Amino acid sequence: MFERIYDLLLKLYPEHFRQTYGDEALRLVRDRARDEKGLLSGLRLWLDLLLDLRV
Repeated sequence: MFERIYDLLLKLYPEHFRQTYGDEALRLVRDRARDEKGLLSGLRLWLDLLLDLRV
């Protein structure tokens, strides 16, 4: 679920960023979603993703 949503959020980034870092960013989200279990960890992951978008 995180991966699909983040893939959509990546479309908000400039094309050059997506081409350069998109696969790595998606892999990072996939790995974190797999490794971080529980409600608080999931919320922390979402918070990190949302904060990332504001930059």
